[in-house]
Formats: sequence, C-alpha cells, structure tokens
Amino acid sequence: MTTTYQEVLRHMTGHNNGQPLTLTWQANFTPVRQPREGNADAFTHVDFPASYTFSSRADAHGKHRLSNVRVRVNMNRNLSWYVTGRDTPLLLRHEQGHYNISFLIARELCYQLLTLEWDHSVLDAINEGRPDQIVQRLRTDAARLVAEAQAAVTATNLLYDDSNMGTKNPDGTINAQAQVRWEGMIQHSIQTNTPLQILIPMTGGNPRNW
Repeated sequence: MTTTYQEVLRHMTGHNNGQPLTLTWQANFTPVRQPREGNADAFTHVDFPASYTFSSRADAHGKHRLSNVRVRVNMNRNLSWYVTGRDTPLLLRHEQGHYNISFLIARELCYQLLTLEWDHSVLDAINEGRPDQIVQRLRTDAARLVAEAQAAVTATNLLYDDSNMGTKNPDGTINAQAQVRWEGMIQHSIQTNTPLQILIPMTGGNPRNW
C-alpha cells in the first residue's frame, strides 16, 4: 500500500493544505516583561501528541498495521512567550522556523506510523504470531517512532539555534543571512515532502551551506 503525503496531512493538524500554521505574536505567544529562560527574546513550544489503535487482525494483504493514526501539532501558547518590545519581524520569522521544524518532523512521524506494518507470515516464522504478541510488536514499534521524533525535534531545534551551524550569532542575536539559508531548506522540505533528516546531511550537516 502506497501512502502519499496528501494522505498523511489528512491525519494531522497544525497546517493549512500542507503549509504549517502561520504564527503571530498575539495569537500564539504570551507576552512577558523578562525572559523566562536565559537571555532569549522569545521561545516556541510545540506539542505533537500521536494517537493510534492496535489490532491483532491482519488486513486483506496479510499485513498488520496501526489504525486511527492521528498526529496533532499544536502551538502551546502558555509555554510560548516573547519579551515585549523585542517582538521584531525577524524574531517572529525565527520562531516560525522553530514551529516549522517541529511540524515537519511530526509530519514524518505521521508518515512512519501510517506505513508501519508487519507481514503475518513473518511474525509466524519468528514465533510472534499470537494476537498479544502482534499488538505488543506494534505498540513497541510505534512508541519507538514517537520517541525518535521527539529526540529529533529537540536536536534539530538546538541545531537551528547553534552559533556555528544554526541561525544565531555567538551573542545570541539572529544571523539574518543564516536565517535565510535555513528558511530555504525548510521551505524545500515543505514543498517537496523531503524530510529534514535527509536534507540536513545533504548540507554536510551544516544548513548554512544550503
């Protein structure tokens, strides 16, 4: 069974026809007088809980898959903030990048959950074909995919803020030229459905080279 990205998007929230939600200071962030953490001017917190159900019954092709897959990508306004007076257009672009990174990794997670499958004959061959074993196999694999996505979001957002390969200068300000390079890579991922985990290595691990 071939799963298209259009189908993936039907199992997700947080986008408009495949384009990630457009952030605004007023709708998506809480204004604060002082940074809540370090010397940052803003912080974006994105949740992407995944839900799905299991069945020990194979489909017509003898495959075991997850069903009712749903990935909900949400801006957490209570945990997202900006320092009043520092809410510049460039800073909003930077925070949009954080959201887009999280959305794209959540999109790939949704694709992986939808395409996760085990052939019943294979499970029988390795003596894991009992109903309880099938469900446990699907549960374990799905949990691993979710954990890997969460780790990827953390690592990629840290790279995005890095002063050597990311969008920040050593003093914490935004490097406008590096911001443009990252935005180009992110937009390519959005438009071509190519995962960031593929595009970043193509830059030699440094998206400033995009």
